[in-house]
Amino acid sequence: SPRESPLSMIHIENFRRIATAGAIIVPPIPAWYTNPQTIEDIIDFIVTRLFDSLGEELDLIKRWNGPIK
Repeated sequence: SPRESPLSMIHIENFRRIATAGAIIVPPIPAWYTNPQTIEDIIDFIVTRLFDSLGEELDLIKRWNGPIK
């Protein structure tokens, strides 16, 4: 798994190959639009997205529920 940016063409080709084989790629990228206040907020977001990709729901983060007002 790549840990550095930018990704090289080797990384991208490997991602393509494993996705074509059926793998789900879930890079641990925090969402800054959630305005995390702590490291725990960032971890909760990443873990929640990982579980989402596995079809499981966690109640660790506030879910987006429509346009921001």
